[in-house]
Amino acid sequence: MDWSPYTINFKQGGKATVLCFSYILGFSRRHYIDFTLQRDFFTLIRRHRDAFEYFGGLPRQCLYDNEKTVVLRWEAGRPVFNPAFIAFITHYQCRPIACRPGHPETKGKIEAPFLFVEKNLLTARDFLDLEHLRATARWWLREKSDPHLHDTTGRIVIELFEEQEKDALLPLPAHPYDCSEVALRVCSAEGFIEFETNFYSVPFAFIADILAFKATEREVFIYSPELKLIASHERHPAGEARRVEEPKHHLSGQSRYGLEPVREAFLALGEAAPDFLAGLKHRNPHHCGFHARFILRLKEYYHADEIHAALRHALRYQAYDGKAIERILKARATQRPLESHRVDQARAVLQKVLPKITQRELSEYCLLFSKKKG
Repeated sequence: MDWSPYTINFKQGGKATVLCFSYILGFSRRHYIDFTLQRDFFTLIRRHRDAFEYFGGLPRQCLYDNEKTVVLRWEAGRPVFNPAFIAFITHYQCRPIACRPGHPETKGKIEAPFLFVEKNLLTARDFLDLEHLRATARWWLREKSDPHLHDTTGRIVIELFEEQEKDALLPLPAHPYDCSEVALRVCSAEGFIEFETNFYSVPFAFIADILAFKATEREVFIYSPELKLIASHERHPAGEARRVEEPKHHLSGQSRYGLEPVREAFLALGEAAPDFLAGLKHRNPHHCGFHARFILRLKEYYHADEIHAALRHALRYQAYDGKAIERILKARATQRPLESHRVDQARAVLQKVLPKITQRELSEYCLLFSKKKG
């Protein structure tokens, strides 16, 4: 399995870099490809699932390059696999094998077919958009890749697969792996949660609550704190910055930004909340709702108990202001991001911060010790 980037000049939308996902069976050389705009963990496992369903089974083992979505690192000559990928691949009982660093010859079977894709599929063809490219790729697999005579095996690919390889594949599990992305978000004052720069509406009763969302490849589902489904939307591509609003979720400006929709959520912060809210209404009668929402949004970075402690501290000094609560939390509490199943993002952040570690030659330590003795 591997990826290869291509720049396609789409008739609708112009030039874009797409990534070709390639999965090829080692015996028959039967090939599966698809095109995506990103290469994150969830795209990886979704394309795997599609490949397994396309073949009607799966191999007992698969060779992988050392991309971080699959292999976190090597230690003592052995790969350390990404736990999230382990959860996926063991569901299908397929054993991953990591290419040893510095041994590119082990990848010949997967990299050579990219030349066939380039010359036979992509060359001299025009594509309207990504979906047209993907549809053409499905046609190409059926009409060009499967029926072609393979140079190495000397056999028609689909014939060799049907005759000798198909029955050797492992059967698909009774249920496919759930490749959804799951995370927590605090509903904004406007009644939206943000995911990949897009904003999805929720019923106004859940403003400032910590909500769970589950994103499949085509849909976004939003759940209440008690995990009751409260909204569902069509998923839009990352980077569109689109507001996706269900008409029944819409509120007038006064209701949307007033205090009443968030009063109950604010009072639930703790016993100090009613006194603080009373002082807030007296000090900021026209902007009380704004400050209450600002404070509740801090649940995205601080535990509710810490926000309550900040309210009690602010009461001593009559600091009835959202920014005052934020300053108290920055000084007295520890930030914590809301939990997420997107482990690849957390790892990417760590990789930018942590220094690169390289293995020292043992002879360097011998030299160090000999110098100390001298």
